[in-house]
Amino acid sequence: MARDTRAPHEILEHIIEARVALTSALYGLSEECLTDTSAFGTWSCKEIMGHIGRWEEVCYQVIQDHLKGIEPTENYSQEFLAFNDRWESELRTLSLSEVVTLFETAHYRLFGLLNRLQPEQWDVFVRGWTQVCTYGHFEEHTHEIQAWRK
Repeated sequence: MARDTRAPHEILEHIIEARVALTSALYGLSEECLTDTSAFGTWSCKEIMGHIGRWEEVCYQVIQDHLKGIEPTENYSQEFLAFNDRWESELRTLSLSEVVTLFETAHYRLFGLLNRLQPEQWDVFVRGWTQVCTYGHFEEHTHEIQAWRK
């Protein structure tokens, strides 16, 4: 992963663009399509939305802690697949409405935090987490959803 050296406002614009592309890929899908578990292996669009929301929750907390000088207690970057697996069964039990709430709330909370950061707070740590949990993550799953829709 290359280090993102853009100005914070450029990163925020990228987040907005990537999020619009992601929600546009989801827009108009029926509840049946959103919950089709054969769409991506064993995941549905609903599970992808929950997965993205969960990672944005984690990102929010990790960046908040970082700004207070608290180091992560979990090794998210090395064990991200294990976290995905751990959360999968929990996310499956959520209703579509609950997943949409998680997906939207986590995003707006994280985006609000990032938008309030001062330029000097956009250090390598914040930039890395932002890239992995927002625009990079959105783009990864947007491509999957767009390919599935075709």
